[in-house]
Amino acid sequence: MGKGFFRFVAFTAVALAVALTESCTSSPERKAGHVIVLGFDGLAGFALDSADVPCLRSLMEEGSWTTRKRSVLPTSSAVNWASMFMGGGPDATGYIDWDTKEPAFTPAALSPSGHVPTVFTLMREKYPLAETGCAFQWDGICHVVDTSGISMVGKFEGTEDGIEEQLAFVADYIKNSKPELAAFVWDYPDHTGHSVGWYTGEYYSMLKRLDAVVSGVKKAIEEAGMMDDTVLIITSDHGGHQKGHGASVDSDLFSPLIFYGKGIRRGVEISGPVYQYDVAATIADILGLDIPSYWRGKPAREIFSK
Repeated sequence: MGKGFFRFVAFTAVALAVALTESCTSSPERKAGHVIVLGFDGLAGFALDSADVPCLRSLMEEGSWTTRKRSVLPTSSAVNWASMFMGGGPDATGYIDWDTKEPAFTPAALSPSGHVPTVFTLMREKYPLAETGCAFQWDGICHVVDTSGISMVGKFEGTEDGIEEQLAFVADYIKNSKPELAAFVWDYPDHTGHSVGWYTGEYYSMLKRLDAVVSGVKKAIEEAGMMDDTVLIITSDHGGHQKGHGASVDSDLFSPLIFYGKGIRRGVEISGPVYQYDVAATIADILGLDIPSYWRGKPAREIFSK
């Protein structure tokens, strides 16, 4: 694995007793057996309008998408990754700063493990034996997914070398373990944006490199024999401008959201506004999980074939 490394979190399903708040609605019957989420920190929605990303464009043509998913404010990483997995904004999650590791105030709910419940928590509650996984370069991700209920957790170096190291591990993990729910997050192109700038030649070169990552993960899903029963989701936490983000401007606010796979409508640009916390609700809807009453997110149901 080169300089990258990974660790497995031991998990005993029988020991987990999650008692979440009563749900306001139950999701429909499970739509797919697997959901794989690919997250790319700092991937701006506006950038996809002109980027050389053939794999992503193919997934958009064959799936449902928007390049205008709305981040929550502030448009910073921990706040938005938390909202994406926890189904609510910072007022509900308590994640309010760039590098929040635990709620700044009493959140809307807590699981018995003491963490704000995430879509991984819901998955473990309903399917105690499900294989779930999360791999990332930025260790802040481990604070927003509730690793106590995840079968596999992998941490890789936040360098450019770590991009391919994580991809190699993820591909093997998918083929060997066939996770029912997994999120794999790369710390790029955010690093490139901060060091060189968003919408620069280097930024677009990094997008092309990350497009190869998407292609590699898709190939692994196919080789695992999972593609016919998988929804692949590609998204981000925020955009950016110049060498930063966090401002209340469109370039920072908008990021892409692409759905591809089982039951997903082909070639559909999502018409209505989609918010960061809708990602968790949509994942829950796909996997037939009960959506908690305190979640603000709503499933993006127009993506599904009728």
